[in-house]
Amino acid sequence: MLKRLNAPEFKEKLDTGKFILLDTRTAQEQMIFWVISESQEHIDVYKQEALDAIKKLPKEGKYLIYCYHGNRSRQVGDIMTQLGFDEVYDLIWWIEEWKKLMHS
Repeated sequence: MLKRLNAPEFKEKLDTGKFILLDTRTAQEQMIFWVISESQEHIDVYKQEALDAIKKLPKEGKYLIYCYHGNRSRQVGDIMTQLGFDEVYDLIWWIEEWKKLMHS
C-alpha cells in the first residue's frame, strides 16, 4: 500500500539517505521549478515509456516520490505498489508543503 507523507515526514526519511528519490514531474516542470535533490530518478508519467521505466526500477528499493501537486506521484506510487514494490512513500502537495518547510 502506498504511504502518503507530509513534508516534515518526507524530509525525515529523505535525510536518512536510505531512499531513492523519484521525481514524477514533467521535463518542463523540472526546468521551471527547482528540485529537492540533483541526485534523483525521474519518470515523466505523460511519456509513453513511463510504465516501462517504472518496471525497470529495483523492487527492493525504498522510494520517496513527488510531483508538482501530488496527483501524478500518487498514480506512480499506486502502480509501483501493484507491481510489488514494498516501500513507497508519496509527498502530499509537494510544491506548497515543501516550500513552507524549507522557508520556516
